[in-house]
Amino acid sequence: MSASGPRDPAASRFDLVVLTASAGGVDAIGSVLAELPTAFPTPVLVVQHGRRRPLSDQRLAAVLGR
Repeated sequence: MSASGPRDPAASRFDLVVLTASAGGVDAIGSVLAELPTAFPTPVLVVQHGRRRPLSDQRLAAVLGR
């Protein structure tokens, strides 16, 4: 809260939102993305830390496509 009153959360703007997860966090990333509004105004970068043998591209695409 500032001296002029409560801070408007919409007044805070970010240039980029970054979500990171290990290979086991694909579903968690999907859950977070599902809660964002359809017209979310900020770009979202998803970074997945994979194993030597990465997960199937189809699984990640399916979660991100929900």
